[in-house]
Amino acid sequence: MQDLREQCGIFRVGLACIEEQQTHLLKGLQQQWHAEAEQLRSSFAAQLESGLEAFDKRHRSTLAELKDRTANHGNATQELRREHATSREAIESLRVETTRHGISIEGLLNKGGGGSGHGG
Repeated sequence: MQDLREQCGIFRVGLACIEEQQTHLLKGLQQQWHAEAEQLRSSFAAQLESGLEAFDKRHRSTLAELKDRTANHGNATQELRREHATSREAIESLRVETTRHGISIEGLLNKGGGGSGHGG
């Protein structure tokens, strides 16, 4: 009976050692998991930040290009307006000159011929 008690005591000590080792291993695994999780979080955060920076650069570049195009469009529109005004002035000047000489521009355009001839 004493022998059985000794064996049970040895078994209990062995079981306690196994439980202690399991606890130690679990703590080690938890620390490893936490470290890996933190590394993954950090890596993901860096990738996300890098992606956002690249997106922001592309967005700013596109916005700057759009502003340039809008400015160019505005400049071209102003140039066309100036040319149109110059053309109107030239046509009006031509009309005045031809009228002085007795020629009708409308008559020339419509009939393909002259007005009332040269005067003056």
